[in-house]
Amino acid sequence: MKLRRFRADFVFIEGHTGIGIAEYSPQWTSGETIAIWSLHYPRKISNKDAFVDILKTIDGELADDEQAIVQMNKYSERKNWHKPFIERVNVRFLTRVRGQMQEAELLAEDAAQRKTDIYERLETE
Repeated sequence: MKLRRFRADFVFIEGHTGIGIAEYSPQWTSGETIAIWSLHYPRKISNKDAFVDILKTIDGELADDEQAIVQMNKYSERKNWHKPFIERVNVRFLTRVRGQMQEAELLAEDAAQRKTDIYERLETE
């Protein structure tokens, strides 16, 4: 089973929602970003809808033999929003203290302000 690694965040700015997702190389320590999603919603959606849309986006990217780890700051296991995805997507809480969420947060802010979507798979050697 291949394991893919992501960090994700969402923001609400002036009635718009932005979602940011960054996929990283299989080794966390390299810190290499290999894909980005910067998704815009023309209205403020609920925290649940933003969370579920993040997991749907990631789940949709996975091949049959893949699973994902998603690190998020806006996540509460008690709400069970992750349950429909639990077989393929493992969500983990990540604190903002060390700036590890910065890339996903900036992608989310950019989407809400730009008001368009961006997806890009970055070249890797």
